[in-house]
Amino acid sequence: MFMTSQRQLHKARRIERMRADALLPPEIAPSGIPSREPSDVLLTGATGFVGAFLLRALLERTSLRVHCLVRATGGGGRERIRQ
Repeated sequence: MFMTSQRQLHKARRIERMRADALLPPEIAPSGIPSREPSDVLLTGATGFVGAFLLRALLERTSLRVHCLVRATGGGGRERIRQ
């Protein structure tokens, strides 16, 4: 019983620290609302498992122009994304 309580307390403290870390300090707050919807998005990880699905969804469901950052030599990046 005591160990379970200790573990629960430790877990609660970890969650509390994670929530605190997720908050941005006030000096990083946005200065205003953008005047228009974005037309471009930068996607990293497009050749990975999740990134491939995200890229497909962005292309099929939005009119955004998607810029993909891909590690490649000799211009092979575009082919890696197609695959």
